[in-house]
Amino acid sequence: MGQTDYDLPPDWNALSDEEKSDWFTQERCRRQAMRQDTPFAKRVEQEKDRISFLQRVRQFVKLGK
Repeated sequence: MGQTDYDLPPDWNALSDEEKSDWFTQERCRRQAMRQDTPFAKRVEQEKDRISFLQRVRQFVKLGK
């Protein structure tokens, strides 16, 4: 497959054409929901913030500060 702005799953080549089509449909829906002010987009942003915070805390603790 040529260049794409999608982050394809690691097992992409093992998927059937139908599974690839389903994956693209789900990914486009996810991207559209993220661009809109939806509860889904808010939950994903909150989760990203939570993960980022936890990574910073872990790094801080690892440094022993």
